[in-house]
Amino acid sequence: MHQRTTVLTLLLPLLAGAQASAHFHLLIPERSGAKQGHKVVFTYAFGHPYEHEMFDTEPPAAAVVLTPNGKTVELGKALEKIAIAGREGKEVTAFRFTYQPTERGDHVFLFTSPAVWMPEEKHFLEDRTKVILHVETQNGWDREVAPNKPDPVEPAEQSSEILPLTRPYGLSPGMAFRVEVTGLRVWKYPGRPRQSANVELPMHRALVEVERYNSAPPKELPADEQITRTARTDALGTATVTLTSSGWWCIVALKNAGRMQDRGGEQHPVIQRATLWVHVDEPVRGKTGE
Repeated sequence: MHQRTTVLTLLLPLLAGAQASAHFHLLIPERSGAKQGHKVVFTYAFGHPYEHEMFDTEPPAAAVVLTPNGKTVELGKALEKIAIAGREGKEVTAFRFTYQPTERGDHVFLFTSPAVWMPEEKHFLEDRTKVILHVETQNGWDREVAPNKPDPVEPAEQSSEILPLTRPYGLSPGMAFRVEVTGLRVWKYPGRPRQSANVELPMHRALVEVERYNSAPPKELPADEQITRTARTDALGTATVTLTSSGWWCIVALKNAGRMQDRGGEQHPVIQRATLWVHVDEPVRGKTGE
């Protein structure tokens, strides 16, 4: 336990400064909703969403969709490697796939990245990136794709996932949006015999980052604090953010993985992130009553 505590302590400054990097995995469909049987193209990429600076993307370690009937479908074979415009006009690698929903309801996509080395920050990033495709009827938008099942005796590392507590479509600019971050809690026995009831305790409060995606590089960039917004989850693992304009937004929760990974004979920390992409619609302007 002492070794784990030491690793977590060393990682705290890294999490505090993680905002400066703002590298995120993008998992964006061409539209947020579709009709049953209609094809939808998704893009999976890596870069700075607000600045629209894309970098080479490694293929996901896992790619699945949870359908409205609760079935998990592998998507890895459907991925097509493509070239997109990157920084300074250079082409970079991304991935694309086409999905055709065969049933009505909410289809939840979750892509897990391998550990991506960040040379400037000197740490690895492991991302679980999620997006929800709405197909005609509301069913399953708040489901967890890969529920964690912690050992009830010994604390175990758990991967995080963001669960929307607010419906993640049909949103208007300025709406408050609530999420829950899973995988922040561990099971422990409070110094009593193992036969007694165990309790669930919070591991820590996760840092939450929020950033808007621009489909083209902005002509001028605001200050960093206006590009990437930050908050903390509360003791229950929930957070509330405000999505102020229309378009695609990512909500990203960071936590300590509590372990190191080797690179060139040196050990470097691993930071795990859970990302949820949501779309905010254009303002609805209905007719006023007389």
